[in-house]
Amino acid sequence: MTRVAAAVDPVVLERILRWAKGIEDFEEHHAHDGVFLGSAFRHDGLPENADADFLVGLCVTFWFWFDDRSDRFRCDADTYDTLIALGSDPSHRTTKRAPEIAFFERLGDEVKQRCGSAAEHAWWLMGSAIVFRGMLAERVMSRAGAAPSYAEALEAGADSSTLPSILPAANVAHRMDRAARASDQRLARAERYMCLSQRLLNDLVSADKERREGHAGRVSNIALLLEGSMSRGAARAFVEAQLHGYERLMSHELDLLGPGDDFARLIRHSIRNIRRWYALGPARYGSGAEGGAA
Repeated sequence: MTRVAAAVDPVVLERILRWAKGIEDFEEHHAHDGVFLGSAFRHDGLPENADADFLVGLCVTFWFWFDDRSDRFRCDADTYDTLIALGSDPSHRTTKRAPEIAFFERLGDEVKQRCGSAAEHAWWLMGSAIVFRGMLAERVMSRAGAAPSYAEALEAGADSSTLPSILPAANVAHRMDRAARASDQRLARAERYMCLSQRLLNDLVSADKERREGHAGRVSNIALLLEGSMSRGAARAFVEAQLHGYERLMSHELDLLGPGDDFARLIRHSIRNIRRWYALGPARYGSGAEGGAA
């Protein structure tokens, strides 16, 4: 058993596994990571809530599963278009069938059931559409074998970090009305800096694995992208400096929101637990073997 699997709530895990039974290409490690991180998107003032952990865990699980499908080019362009349309317009309906669409629609139903308003559901859908667009942009880069620029690769990577969908799901799960704060630019900046910093952290963690695999998606890994114009050590140092810079910018905005702001508290708590997840050696990065070497 991996260290991630050993650290999750077995009741929530079993609930997600039952929910996802029969989904094409679904693997148990998707749920292990989903449940671990799902319970991380909260703050320490919130009471234990298995239903909330299930909802956020299911959303995280979906994105891990979808990312693996996308990396294998099993999600076609028409499916991407349909998913973006479903996220962009809550009234959109489709007759197109694909595993990704079926999973996303069922997930959307679960989110909607916990929403206190149509605006909250629309906010989550909009964030999900942002992620689909980011992943589609990375798909185009992978097919082309090159990224247009560092800036475009990083922006697409921040979108495809899946946080634009997971954060709203966590807000819904914990009865935090993010849509009511739609005009709060300070919170929006903090969330964006979180997306950028977490993408850079992910790329640092996954760089060696993607380099070994020669993965088609490696052109969207910022560390590997920069190795095209500088040494491996210099590229890593540059990415680490950018990561710390975005973390400082995020922390500044969170400080200005104040210690009593629940959205700021959730972000800080989530960041700490995401780092815990990486330290446990998730299987998707090739470090989650039996015994869990980090």
